[in-house]
Amino acid sequence: MKRFIANTAAFTAILASLLCMMIVCTLLIASRISFAMPRDRHIVVIGDSHTGCAIDDSIFSKSINISNNGEAFLYSYIKLKRVLKENTHIDTALLSFHNGSDSLNEEKRLISNEAIRNHVPGYFFLMGKDEYVFFRNNPAFFVSILRIPFINIRKILVFVIKKGVMSYKDFNLGQYSKANGYYLPQAIEKQEENLKNRENAKTDESPVYALYQSRYLQKIIDLCKGKNVELILFNSPTYRPDRYANNKQLMEYYNTYLRGTRYMDFSDFPLPEYGYRDIGHLNYKGAEIFSRYLRDNYEELFTPAPR
Repeated sequence: MKRFIANTAAFTAILASLLCMMIVCTLLIASRISFAMPRDRHIVVIGDSHTGCAIDDSIFSKSINISNNGEAFLYSYIKLKRVLKENTHIDTALLSFHNGSDSLNEEKRLISNEAIRNHVPGYFFLMGKDEYVFFRNNPAFFVSILRIPFINIRKILVFVIKKGVMSYKDFNLGQYSKANGYYLPQAIEKQEENLKNRENAKTDESPVYALYQSRYLQKIIDLCKGKNVELILFNSPTYRPDRYANNKQLMEYYNTYLRGTRYMDFSDFPLPEYGYRDIGHLNYKGAEIFSRYLRDNYEELFTPAPR
């Protein structure tokens, strides 16, 4: 029995050591990826799937879109910090900012087990002391760390094949999301049902802002100020914002906490219905229309910050 226990302990120790080595090797590889961006693109688009689906950077070619689905402000912050460090030519950042995105009203995209599982393995190498402290009491965070080498096997192979030359795109850390499909009717039906349920329940719609989301939004603001980068809070087109998005609540938050930060509201930008994937997202047809508008009206809409 003692021999069995000793052998089991030794086997477990070997496995644990191998796992630790794999994690360290993966993180060393990830730390070497490049965030370098073309010199002719001085606008970085960052945030969640709203900007990810709305701005086609092959059309609005002064920008580069590194938005990522479900990306909380914490992840946008640590990614933007690395981007601005490697790209001193970037003078403008468009940050997804909208109501109904969980970006201000809920923490679920930041601290839920699903959100941690989806984001921590890819973003871990960008985290600093503050982020480690933030997650230190969350078991899902440590489980996600153990998953790092297993979900990054393909990326490690790419690293070997490319002989150490990798970019953030290899690690799926954000890009324009060319959305297909047209699910607007189903989304409207669901939203109408939600509205009816809220009316029947007479729920209190007073805002409850997410502490850590708000904290990391302020960190993004401070980061951009320190780098002399103009931050623009960017509300992408949505379907019937007058009915399905509480922009009044969003503006209350903006006027209370964010005055002085530029805000561009395109939530009611006119688009044909076929340009929407659902209520909150554009499909590639809508993105083409909207991105051409940004491109063709660039001089009027965007004034690069003085360097």
